[in-house]
Amino acid sequence: MRIARLGLERYGHFSERTLEFAAGEGMPDLHVVFGANEAGKSVFRKSLSDFLFGFGEQTFANFACDYSDLLITGVLENEQNGNRQTLSCQRRKRRKDPLLDAAGRPLEQRQLDEWLAGVTRARYESEFALDQPQMEKSAASLLKGGERFFYAMFSAVSGMDAVFAVHQQLHSQRDENWHSDQRRKTRYRQLQAVGKECDRKLGELQLAAPARQQVQDQLTEAQAAIDEIAAGHRARRQDAARLASLDRAESVLVRIEEDRVKLDQLRAEAETAGLKRVLAAGDRIEELGQKRALAAAADQESAQLAREVDQRQATIKAQAAALGWDEPDIAARLPAREKSERLTVLAHEIIQSRARQQDLNSELVDSRAQLAALLSRLQPWQGEAADFGRLQPLAMSEYRVDLGEMQRLRALSEACRSKLADAQNELAARQEEIGEAGKKGQAVAREDVEQAREERDRKFALLIEAKQPQKHAADYRQAVARADELADARMENAQQSARLDQQSEQAKLWRTRVARYEHEQRDAQSALEEHTRRWEEKMQACSLAGLTLARYGEWHDEYERAREQVESIRRLEARLAEAAPASQTEYERLLGECSLNGVDDVKVVLKAVAGMDEIERERQLLAKAKAARSKALALVDDFAAQVGQLAGELVGEAAAASAEQALTRLVQLHKQALADQAQLDSLQEQRQRLQAELATIESGCDDEQWRRRIEAEPQAARRSRQQEIEREEESHQQALEAALAQKGALERETTVYGQDDEQAAQVRQLHHQATVGMAEAVAGHLRASAMLAVLREALVRYQAQVVGGRDLLAVAGEYLARMTGNRYRGLDYEDERLLAVRGDTKLGLDQLSTGTRDQVYLSLRLAGLEQQARTRSALPFIADDLFASFDDERSRGGFAVLAEIARHTQVIFLTHHRHLLELAREALPGISELHL
Repeated sequence: MRIARLGLERYGHFSERTLEFAAGEGMPDLHVVFGANEAGKSVFRKSLSDFLFGFGEQTFANFACDYSDLLITGVLENEQNGNRQTLSCQRRKRRKDPLLDAAGRPLEQRQLDEWLAGVTRARYESEFALDQPQMEKSAASLLKGGERFFYAMFSAVSGMDAVFAVHQQLHSQRDENWHSDQRRKTRYRQLQAVGKECDRKLGELQLAAPARQQVQDQLTEAQAAIDEIAAGHRARRQDAARLASLDRAESVLVRIEEDRVKLDQLRAEAETAGLKRVLAAGDRIEELGQKRALAAAADQESAQLAREVDQRQATIKAQAAALGWDEPDIAARLPAREKSERLTVLAHEIIQSRARQQDLNSELVDSRAQLAALLSRLQPWQGEAADFGRLQPLAMSEYRVDLGEMQRLRALSEACRSKLADAQNELAARQEEIGEAGKKGQAVAREDVEQAREERDRKFALLIEAKQPQKHAADYRQAVARADELADARMENAQQSARLDQQSEQAKLWRTRVARYEHEQRDAQSALEEHTRRWEEKMQACSLAGLTLARYGEWHDEYERAREQVESIRRLEARLAEAAPASQTEYERLLGECSLNGVDDVKVVLKAVAGMDEIERERQLLAKAKAARSKALALVDDFAAQVGQLAGELVGEAAAASAEQALTRLVQLHKQALADQAQLDSLQEQRQRLQAELATIESGCDDEQWRRRIEAEPQAARRSRQQEIEREEESHQQALEAALAQKGALERETTVYGQDDEQAAQVRQLHHQATVGMAEAVAGHLRASAMLAVLREALVRYQAQVVGGRDLLAVAGEYLARMTGNRYRGLDYEDERLLAVRGDTKLGLDQLSTGTRDQVYLSLRLAGLEQQARTRSALPFIADDLFASFDDERSRGGFAVLAEIARHTQVIFLTHHRHLLELAREALPGISELHL
């Protein structure tokens, strides 16, 4: 696969930059991309990866545009079985459809992956790209021999530097865990030493076991004595708790009896006061209490509504009087609501129509005055407003063409005049220098010598043809002498003469240019005059004779403003015609139906209609006020009736002087009943709590059982037993303190043995950890060894599949010979070491210079790339300034090798060194060059 074109449309500092990678006929597919520092070589290299594999989450390429605007386009080519395929696509930075085809349709990544032959970004940047620092680092790894040299060689051939790093890590893991060399401090041997030390410490700790057992037996006897004392203490505590329960139960029983007596007394008093009947009527009393505020508000509202009725009646009478109506005829003379509303609408329409007509007339007068002013500025046209429509000026498109042509002709004429003046100045300067040289008499022009020789030859011809040669002999000798004199003078002053010849040649050149520029100046001036004449003819045809091309644009703007003003006047006239009222007949009919015949002033009509509407609104509000007053009075009467009825039921007598006083008496009775009921409930709850407290003393024992137990063991007997328990507790406390002291001494003695046991447990755990660690070390050694074997086998198979059966060292040796100008003939491999062959001598890599080691590595790398390109699909190889440390001869050889690689796969060489570009041109004439 190769890159045919890469378009950096918006990427980094590039914008709409396209690079074509096209090799000439018969040329290798090698392209040199040159750019000075900061021209964008690194950006270009990064763009290749982003185009093929997609943008990362973050990228530096957006400093000139947003992420969403990043765009790279390209065309890829691939040749299989003689058939060339192309793929055009474009890459954007977005989550959905980042890859598109040339037409902007989504393109799946797998379609591009097929062209990439499964190569990932990481593999591409390691296998198919190489720069100077990476080459120097990888070349240094070739110095190591042995097993590691195999991986260094593979890294050099394939470019997979990470494989060498993996081998190094596995090799270190294997040797860190176990090694056959007894002198190496591996993890296995360190853990083995720890295990032996643990065995020694465990043997020492087993010698103290018999003494520890004797102390342990004495400690057991001391603990048994303490447990016996503690059992006696628990028995006494239980007996003391039983006595305390009897005392508590006796106190609770006394309080229960007192509460029972109070409760019976309160129940009798409540029955006498009719507590139940008052509590049953509690909801009705509360409801009447809520209605009390409503009734009071209704009473106040009825008084306020009475005042409102009187006020509205007075307002209706005053409005009717203003209209000249008698009070009995008000209802009959009021028009229907829809008629008064329609009359109001029509009246407003007439007012607006008359105002609009007045405004339009005023605007029309102003517009006509503005039109007259605009027409006066349309000189040289002098028509009136009525003639304006017949004016047909030149279209602006045609004017712009003519204006552009005139500007072009003027610019051309000015340029010709400027060039002519410069040429005349240059010619005068040359002629002045020639004149100065002639005055000095030293320089002789070639032209003068040639003219003298031509004169000599002409005189000689006359001498030969003459019948009397002696007459022409003197002229011939004089001509010969003159020609020789000028020739000798020219030879003696060769430098000045050459300078004079140069000035003469330049004078001839400038005379030719002056003649040409004079001709061009005349042609340009004629064209300008012809264009001006055609413009005047166009203006004559448009009745605008005398209007210049320079002024036509301004004149046409005035014409457009005048034309817009004419259209504006036409629209105003149409609006004025439409502004006349269309409902005058309906308006006059409604005046009669609303009792307003003969009223011409529209504002008076509106005021009268407003008065009629006010009367109607007042009549409606008056009806509502009367209805609301009746409702309020009914609410007050109903409240008084309900209060009287309830007072008769509870008190047994009629209501007091007012409903308010009766309700107050009922509320007081209800509050007293609630207080009595609350006291009864409180005593009942207190009795239940005492019963519950009695039950908590001992579950399952009722009041009668507690009384029998209290009678069986009176309070005096309980006090005597409590004093006895206190005396027993004091004597047993002394025995307990002595036993605890003995136990503490024994425990301190066993602490030493306990420390030995803890140490033995720690030693056993450490021994176990060492044993497990030894097993893990052996397993780690075996695992790393197996992985190294698998890795080597995989690399051998990969190398066989990728590079085929050709001898890589032979191919790399050929490349090294070409790069070094045959100073080194090839490469060899002995005793796990790579050798460079120089004449009859084989040199190790440590005997080579750093630059030569770099060339050895590059030869191996290019040999692997060439073999891979022969056997399977390869991607373009990026060589980033690889020859920066090469001399010119080896750089030429390097370009020749890259050209050989480019016969099989595309190679793109990046550099900022101009001398490398020149060397590439020398080594490969016609090479493809791209400049950033």
